[in-house]
Amino acid sequence: MNLIFLKILNISFTTCWLILAVIVLRLIFCKAPKWVSCLLWALVFIRLVLPFSFESSFSMIPSSEIISADIITGDSLPSIDSGIAIINDTVNPIMAKAFVPDENKGSDLIHTVLTVSTVVWITGTILMIIYAFISYMLLKKSIGATMLFEGNKRIKVSDGIKTPFILGIFRPVIYIPSSLDKETCDYILEHEKAHIKRGDHFWKPFGFVLLSIHWFNPLCWIAYDLLCKDIEAACDEKVIRNKDHGYMAAYSQVLLNCAVQRRRISACPLSFGETGVRQRVKGILNYKKPAFWIVLISVSVIVAAGVCFLTIPKKNKEKDVIPSEEYSSIAFSYEVSGDVNTDKITVTGESTGNEESGSIYFRTEAPKLVFVNGDIPSDFTFTGAVGVEHPVIVFSGANGEFENFTVWPTTSERISVSYEPETHPETDIAGELGDPIYAITDGTIVYVGWDEVKGNEIILSSKDALIEYHHLDSISVQSGDEVKGGQKIGELGNTGLSTGPHLGISLLKDLEKQDITLYYKTN
Repeated sequence: MNLIFLKILNISFTTCWLILAVIVLRLIFCKAPKWVSCLLWALVFIRLVLPFSFESSFSMIPSSEIISADIITGDSLPSIDSGIAIINDTVNPIMAKAFVPDENKGSDLIHTVLTVSTVVWITGTILMIIYAFISYMLLKKSIGATMLFEGNKRIKVSDGIKTPFILGIFRPVIYIPSSLDKETCDYILEHEKAHIKRGDHFWKPFGFVLLSIHWFNPLCWIAYDLLCKDIEAACDEKVIRNKDHGYMAAYSQVLLNCAVQRRRISACPLSFGETGVRQRVKGILNYKKPAFWIVLISVSVIVAAGVCFLTIPKKNKEKDVIPSEEYSSIAFSYEVSGDVNTDKITVTGESTGNEESGSIYFRTEAPKLVFVNGDIPSDFTFTGAVGVEHPVIVFSGANGEFENFTVWPTTSERISVSYEPETHPETDIAGELGDPIYAITDGTIVYVGWDEVKGNEIILSSKDALIEYHHLDSISVQSGDEVKGGQKIGELGNTGLSTGPHLGISLLKDLEKQDITLYYKTN
C-alpha cells in the first residue's frame, strides 16, 4: 500500500500544475463558453485517473516523479525532485537530516512515516466516502412521500424538500418542491434536463470520488468547488443559449427565488439554486453568444493544455552514438564513441608527440571522461566502465599498486559513517564547518564543481586512483591545478544532501570504489 500511496502522491503533486493552469485559463477566457471550463476540468480528471503519462518535449510539468519509490527499497536517500532547484535545495537537506541513514534508522523511519501516512490517507478517503453516503441517505430520507409530476416517472414532487435537485447516477430523478407553481417548474425542469443531457449527474459524484482520494491536496478542494460552479454556469448557458432577454430575466428571478445557502461540499445532489447564484445571475443577464474565433481559440487552448500538462518531460534516454569529436593536447589526439547509456564507452587515440605517458583528462557534455596516468601507447583503443555517480572513465594502464598515504584529509579523525560497498561507497568524516581539507597525496585536480547530492566537490587524480571530496563549504583549487600531499584544497562544509558538517571522501581504483581507510598509514 505504501507504493500505491506514493503513486497517488506523485499524481496529486503533478496535477497541481494543471489545476493552477486551469484556474488561470478560466480567468483569461472568462468570455469563452462555460463548457470550455468544464473541458479544462476534464483534463484534470484525466490527469488524476491515469496512472501513467506520455513523454513530450512540450511538457510543462517540472518533474514526473517528485518522490521516488526508491526510498522504500533504500536505493536512494530521502529526497524530492520537484523540478525546481530552489525547492529541492531547501527541502532535501531537511529531509536528509530528519531521516538519517547512517544511524541505521533512516530506512526504518522512512517506512514508519510512509506506513503512518498511508494509514492516514486511507482513513481520510474512507471518511470522505462515508460522509457522502450518509449525506445521500439523509437526503433520501428527507424526500419522504412523492408523487409523479404530470405522470413522468423521472420527475417527482415532494413536500419534504425546499429546493429542486437531481438525485441518482444511472437512473437520475428530478425532485421538485410541491410549493412551486407550474411556470417556475418549467424553468427549473429546463435546467435540470440540461444537467442530465450533459451528464453532470455523473461527473459531479465522480469528481467527489477523486477528491476523496486526493483529500490531502488543498488545490483539489479548490478545483472541486470551481468545478461545481462551472457545471452550473455551463448548464445555465445551455438553457438560455437561444432565448430572448425576457426569458433570461425570468429564469434569473426563478434562480434567485430558489437560492439556498450551501453549507458544505458534497457529492450530491445537483441542486438548482445551490451553487454561486449571484455570479450565475450576472452571467445570465450579461450573456452574449461568443464569436466563432473565441470558440476556436478556446478549443486550441484546451488541446495545448492537454499536450503541456497531461504529458511528462522526456527523460534522458537518448540512444544515439556520441558523435566522434577530436580532442587535442600537446601530445595526443583521440576520439570518443559509444552509447552514453551503456556501461561501456570506447576511446581511441594516437600519439602525436614524443611524450607517451602522463595524466590526460577532458570532459564532454555526457559523459565526463577522466584518464589517469599510465603508459599510453602510440595507438590505443580503450573500453572502460562508466561510473554511476560520476560518469567517469578511468584509463587503468598503470599496473602498480596504490601507495598508502600518510596525510589525513582533515583535522578531525571521527568517522561518522563508514564505507559500505553497496549502500554508502564513501567514508564520512565529521568535523566543524570551515575545517581545512587537504590533498591526501600528490596529484592533479581534474574536476571542481557542484552536485545536488554531493554539494561542492573536488576530484583529485593521483598516480593510480581518483580521490573524490564531497560536501565542501569552499574550494581553494581549480581544475588543472597540480597539488602536493598535505596542501589545503578546500574547507569542510554541509552542502548538497548532507545531514551535518562533514567530509565525504571516496577512492576510485581499478574502476571500483574502495574503502579509503584501508590505504591510510600513520607515520
